[in-house]
Amino acid sequence: IDTGIRPENPMFDSNGHVRPESLPTDDYCATTDENFCNDKLVVARFYPPNFALHTSEEMSPLDVNGHGSHVAGTAAGNHVNINYENIDLGFSGVAPGASLMVYKALWLTPEGQGSGSTTGLVTALEDAIADGADVINNSWGGGPGGDPANSVYTSIFNAAEEAGIVVVTAAGNDGPGAQT
Repeated sequence: IDTGIRPENPMFDSNGHVRPESLPTDDYCATTDENFCNDKLVVARFYPPNFALHTSEEMSPLDVNGHGSHVAGTAAGNHVNINYENIDLGFSGVAPGASLMVYKALWLTPEGQGSGSTTGLVTALEDAIADGADVINNSWGGGPGGDPANSVYTSIFNAAEEAGIVVVTAAGNDGPGAQT
């Protein structure tokens, strides 16, 4: 659950992945653009926000700021080889054999900041559970990283974990701040 994904990135190519059975038939790929998904990227959904968006933002699961694609690649990206400054490098995500289900609930605001609504995030969590996710990654900063005792998400996280789903949530995601 993040800012979407760039499906053309080689970290998300099919590469011989076996598409899971019993996937939903009402996601973006099944209803709008079947070419957005493949045997690696198997589900894509988006949750329109209730606030103004940056002019570059897309009303689709497409990632326009790169955060969601970066996190997805880190978690489950395929092995890729690149040449950087004449050095051949190979790398992959932690679980390159995993399938990806993408839920875009975070959006780029006119000021260039990432933001989401509680409604969109809760719906994305519920959809990920219903769609059969084994792991749900929530790389959010700000409010969702606050005190779990006061979080609207706590009961959903607990229900997911009781159902055997691993829930991973960032304690914050703002990056390095001013150093004192």
